[in-house]
Amino acid sequence: MDLKGQKMLKVCSILMIIGAALALLVTIMGFVGIAALDAAFDGEISGSGAYLWLAVALVAGAIQLVAGIVGVQAAKMPSVNKIKLSLIFGLLVVVLSLISSISSIVSNGFSGSAITGLLIGLVIPALYLVGLMQYKNALVALLSGD
Repeated sequence: MDLKGQKMLKVCSILMIIGAALALLVTIMGFVGIAALDAAFDGEISGSGAYLWLAVALVAGAIQLVAGIVGVQAAKMPSVNKIKLSLIFGLLVVVLSLISSISSIVSNGFSGSAITGLLIGLVIPALYLVGLMQYKNALVALLSGD
């Protein structure tokens, strides 16, 4: 028996895991690339803040990965703690996506690609949260006998 929102939560969680894995891979490649440039230009690159932004991207990718994993676990075997953790990490992903998009707009200017990035970055986490809330409400209704 699937409860309302359970499939959406599971699918969005899996998509978030895939997205996070790709983000982490790209971030690691970024660290390698910046280190190579740093070596080629005698340390001039490290002062540019590139490592800081890559570290932030690494943390954001890890948070998204945790949100996806906890979401899958909550969809399989629900518990109050898993649903709370899913909500917390899902909200963190949304906030980090907003910060990323805003910083992109500030540094690169307002463009169609910035808006597209914002929308793409928010769609899956927003659907994740919608599915989570529907699933939580269906669980509450089931447990209360409604």
